[in-house]
Amino acid sequence: MKLLLLVVAASVINFGCVGGNTYKEDLLSNEKWELILSKTSGPNGTIDNYAKLKACERDNRYNFKPDRNLEIDEGLSKCNPNDPQTYIEGKWSFSDDETHLSLNEIEYFIIQFTDGELMLRSDIEENGQSITVELSFRR
Repeated sequence: MKLLLLVVAASVINFGCVGGNTYKEDLLSNEKWELILSKTSGPNGTIDNYAKLKACERDNRYNFKPDRNLEIDEGLSKCNPNDPQTYIEGKWSFSDDETHLSLNEIEYFIIQFTDGELMLRSDIEENGQSITVELSFRR
């Protein structure tokens, strides 16, 4: 009987760990996020990409789905009424140590990640110039 309990307990522990999400994965994927900052800095100055968004784009919500798809929800106002309410915009993933978040194959360093805020930064090379991209989301 003790052997049977030991085997059952070991099975539960093993199956409980298979495919389980980490705390950060659960935190990221359990609610939709709102983009509140998007800027690009380089040798020619800083561009506020968020300010250039239309009102119908600013109310979009970003859903980091558990299957690693990045889903966009058009929010209350759609730019085109014929567009679907939600659509897949790409993929996301964490680095092994969860200090970086990859969005559509661009790797961002996680500056801050709490229950209500996600701040990201990526240093990329574009046309031979170093560019810094910053994104901030909130719930």
